[in-house]
Amino acid sequence: MKQNDLIKKIKNFLTKKRLFHTLNVVKISLYLAEKYKVNPKKVFWAAILHDIAKDIKISQQKKILKNLNDNELKEIPLIWHGFTGAIIAKKIFKITDENILNAIKYHSTGNLKMRNIEKIVFVADYIEPGRKYLSSVKIRKKLKMKMELNELVLLVLEEKIKYLIKLKKNIFKNSIDLWNNLSFKTAYK
Repeated sequence: MKQNDLIKKIKNFLTKKRLFHTLNVVKISLYLAEKYKVNPKKVFWAAILHDIAKDIKISQQKKILKNLNDNELKEIPLIWHGFTGAIIAKKIFKITDENILNAIKYHSTGNLKMRNIEKIVFVADYIEPGRKYLSSVKIRKKLKMKMELNELVLLVLEEKIKYLIKLKKNIFKNSIDLWNNLSFKTAYK
């Protein structure tokens, strides 16, 4: 699919604001793909489709996810768009690569078995230039530094977890598992 055709198709799913965010995520993701030597084509597809379901109403997403047997996920509708997005990417955009689908699915929460494509989209979604919160700006400034990708993931994950705790919101188990795994690896490397 040509890039212009892809953008036209994506516009059917996203508001202008969401499209702007998505294109920023693509830009940062491709920068990180080059920096960490990850397949740019796969990163592009994961980034361009990461929020494809974000503007779909929760009631509609619930219908799409009706066969989901994950009780924890059912309690956190704010992250459904990643799971719904992976289904849309597969059915409508014909994406079959599990790494791309997982990057879409877990871009908000992270996942214990994240591959580098997933990590890149996870980080880029949080630090893209349209994000103005202080923690995003702070992490974005560190991009020029020599850092391992796992260190960037930990910085983003830390800020997300602190924010959820401050709001007294549920934290998806995958996020906690990822934190425990990466913080242990980073501490004992």
